[in-house]
Amino acid sequence: MVNCEERRYRKANWSRVILALMIAGIFAIPVGVFGSATLATERTSRDLGIPGATSSMAVVEGRISNAGYFWQNDTETSQLMTRATLIVDRVLSGQCPIQTEIVSYGGVFGQWILGVSGIPTLIAGDRVEARLGAVPAELGQAKAVFLLQEGSKVVQRGSTQLEGLKLGNPGSGSTQPQGGIIVPALAPALPYTPGYGYLFGGSRFWRTDALPQTYYLNSTGCPQLGGFTTAVVSAVTSSFNAWVNDAGSFFTATYGGSTTRGSNQLDGYNVVIWRTIDGVGGTLAVCNYRLDAGTGRMVEADISFDIAEQWSIGAQPGAYDVQQMGTHEAGHFCGLDDMYDSQDSAQVMYGYGVQNSISRRALTWGDIAGIRFIYNGQVSVAGIGSYQAGADVAIGQIDRAGANDMLFAWVDDPSGANYIYWKVGFNINSNSGLVTPWAGPYQWTTGIGSYTSGLGVGLYDINGNGIVDAIFAWCDNPSGADSIKYVVAWDLSTTGTVSSWSTIKTIPSAGIGNNNDGMDISISNVAGSSRPDFIVAWVDNPSGTYDTVRWKIGKDIDTAGNIASGSWTTYTSFNTNVGSGQVYGCGVGVADFDMNGVKDILFSVMEYHTGPAGENKITYKVGWNVDTNGQPTGWTGWTNAPVGWIGSSSQGMGLDCAQLDSYASQEIVFFWIDNPSGANTCYYRIEWEGRVYGSH
Repeated sequence: MVNCEERRYRKANWSRVILALMIAGIFAIPVGVFGSATLATERTSRDLGIPGATSSMAVVEGRISNAGYFWQNDTETSQLMTRATLIVDRVLSGQCPIQTEIVSYGGVFGQWILGVSGIPTLIAGDRVEARLGAVPAELGQAKAVFLLQEGSKVVQRGSTQLEGLKLGNPGSGSTQPQGGIIVPALAPALPYTPGYGYLFGGSRFWRTDALPQTYYLNSTGCPQLGGFTTAVVSAVTSSFNAWVNDAGSFFTATYGGSTTRGSNQLDGYNVVIWRTIDGVGGTLAVCNYRLDAGTGRMVEADISFDIAEQWSIGAQPGAYDVQQMGTHEAGHFCGLDDMYDSQDSAQVMYGYGVQNSISRRALTWGDIAGIRFIYNGQVSVAGIGSYQAGADVAIGQIDRAGANDMLFAWVDDPSGANYIYWKVGFNINSNSGLVTPWAGPYQWTTGIGSYTSGLGVGLYDINGNGIVDAIFAWCDNPSGADSIKYVVAWDLSTTGTVSSWSTIKTIPSAGIGNNNDGMDISISNVAGSSRPDFIVAWVDNPSGTYDTVRWKIGKDIDTAGNIASGSWTTYTSFNTNVGSGQVYGCGVGVADFDMNGVKDILFSVMEYHTGPAGENKITYKVGWNVDTNGQPTGWTGWTNAPVGWIGSSSQGMGLDCAQLDSYASQEIVFFWIDNPSGANTCYYRIEWEGRVYGSH
């Protein structure tokens, strides 16, 4: 998104960027150097099709003391603006007074949020890192000293509630106070490895019940290509269909035909149009969004191509392929953000356009992972009864046919003794995540007590005979101290039945406590020897404080399934985000998510009623580069699992990490049991290509 007249470059380093929940309005593809070793990351407002800005005059840290909004009109569109007072705490570069007035693109209008990607919507109390430039002449009415430029960010949200804002109605000249507008909280900062993943702000997407969305092509079409032609229509519809046709997601959009409507964020129509943006050599195309201010969800989106640029159908020297550029803008229509590192240059969502190319018409695996995270095709499995006390999933090659299989297990919790059951789904499809066929349910006929508070399952060839074994572990929850026990199910058949069972074994009791809200296990080699290790995690539910995740590692499981008493590490713990008794299950998995050759550990919990509309929510955090005792060298913050429905009553969850497709990064499979009135149902949802790279 670099201005062609301004060539100020520095190496992109997204690992330092706080990926806030962008309350966004316009995405743009700029003209850039395709595949350049260094990229322009000092992007200006002009690069987004907003004329008049120059290089940053100052970069400062400070806080917003007030904010109000007004409308700026040009010949074709109306742009909502923010005017605010910035109290400067620290000048990082350039010169700036201690207190100054600034103006910014985007803002809140009634129940809607309109804005510009990369420039945050400001509210009073925000702490910001602000890139300040000159105010364009056409914004003289703003009576501001500086223009907030792209690359600015809110580092701490002052409040998630906007109170008493005065918002102008375009063309009316009137204002009215508004309150009760919810601004989504900031997303946590995560590491980002260029070339792997995608960028997604967290709340800007279409609700499931709002799909399919209908889009229209303005009847003028593309003047350079003969106007409203069959070829232009085909290029535009193919751009959307690149996302619609992904087998592992459920995003849908349909072409509604021609329209005379233009790019208007408030008319209720999604329009694709060729119009004036900023002339040759600037912005190629933009996508304007309107969001619901209460939820951050998308309500309307318009895509505009700059009529001044050279357009083509197919690869032609000196011209930009409509379908390639349109596919990028349709990605913004879905909710994805731009990528700017050169290692992302093969992806559709790479933010720089290139002439004489059609190479980015088709989605790459990072683009696919992004659309699947937002519009995830979860799978349900019924027939498990009405009362459960824990559940988990494990991935491995059970039928020894090459493709990975899925074993999911649950604790049946009737009146009396509890029992472990499981089903097996074969041949996980590497594109859709679906399995076929299913086998089971099977039952271990030995009871595990009458009170259980969690189940874990792992797959591994423990005895080394070439046939995968299963380890089932559970938390026994009688009156008094809890205990975690496990049993080895030897030599699973190609249909998922068990050849024989080991004796029941008990892990050391230190740290387990008297009241737990879930558990999980992962069988993986962490300690670095030739033998697998037993990673066990559980949720301690103390009185009157936060629920706590605890874990320990039993090193070197022997071929009989035993772990020497001196081979267990001491337990480690950290707090969850929710209070005592508010976690309804947990998960643990091990994988090399950042692909640096050192394993990482992922912990997940089911939070009670913290999701949208009072639903439960799955969150997770990652510990990077664990040592031989399972201790990470660093952590991410808590973040959400893939977008989608979870339900408001759950009876267990778990996860596993495995390579399900041909790409480098492992997938995360989340599994849970929904507990409505009547029969329960199992669900699983796949997070493709390790979003823990920092894509949110």
